[in-house]
Amino acid sequence: MVFLSLNRIFAPMKLLICSPAFYVFLLIVAAWLCRHRKRWKWTFAALALFFALFFSLEPIYEIAAKKWSEGYPWFVPKGKTYQYGIVLGGFSYWDWERNRPEFGGNADRLTEGIQLYHKGIIRKLVIASDGSIIQREDPAKQSGNPQAMTDYLVRLGIPRQDIILETKATTTHENAVYIKQLLKDPPQPSLLREGSQTCQMSTAELDSLPKQGGQGWVSPLLITTSTHMRRALMAFQQEGITADPYVTDCIVKVKGKEGYWLPSLHVIRDWQSLIHEFIGFAYYKTHPNPPCLGREKPLPQPLPRREGSRQVFCGRTAEKHPIVSPS
Repeated sequence: MVFLSLNRIFAPMKLLICSPAFYVFLLIVAAWLCRHRKRWKWTFAALALFFALFFSLEPIYEIAAKKWSEGYPWFVPKGKTYQYGIVLGGFSYWDWERNRPEFGGNADRLTEGIQLYHKGIIRKLVIASDGSIIQREDPAKQSGNPQAMTDYLVRLGIPRQDIILETKATTTHENAVYIKQLLKDPPQPSLLREGSQTCQMSTAELDSLPKQGGQGWVSPLLITTSTHMRRALMAFQQEGITADPYVTDCIVKVKGKEGYWLPSLHVIRDWQSLIHEFIGFAYYKTHPNPPCLGREKPLPQPLPRREGSRQVFCGRTAEKHPIVSPS
């Protein structure tokens, strides 16, 4: 729990560390401090200008983002189904004034999850700690409305019994920890927070589902933004859950739209998110058993991925096989 407290205290500092604008500002300050030393002043000023241009040009960001997210599928092979589709949060907040969810740039996570459910590819839709459903112990903190969000999903055609809400986590790693509790085989209602839902499956249904490494885990489909997938998979693997990836928000070349080599502030914000993924992945890589939620036992080693038919990946092609289009 101490780790969680420190994590929340230093959250604003993490935002600064991930922001290119912060480093440009530091270089400008350094140039001002060295204003009486011409050589250093112009060196720092030139570096500030270079980084400001580098991190504000969209084509450069797209190259980096594509390279980072390369290799993860944006579809499901024909005929393959999953008991659970886990949609990682970060796509909406709850608007208490208008009593509805307000969606942001990651809304594809949810819309793709809903499509996959209606196509019969996933049987249960798991929403992982989105801003529209999150519950905090501190009433002054951001909180969502799980019951109203459930009603919203029901109006979109998802049966109430097929909706599972994880309402507690504030980080991707915490998502994995709490979802591991929610999706334990068989489901454990005693571990659910108020407002979360699940449904019991028969023994025959459980026996018919694919298992992971003999641990009694049903293989889930993990649905999140392409640039977030690499870190998300590692967080779930550290909890012993080997999920199959399904990416959304891929970097695409829009027909008729050329890349503009002009500085843009929104690109700097995009870089901030991407740098956060770099740092988070490096942290998980160097801390295979990160302290979390007051856990005393060490985490299980990541399970090996199941062998199976090869897939066609976003960014490169392997063997051909029938696929189910996401649209």
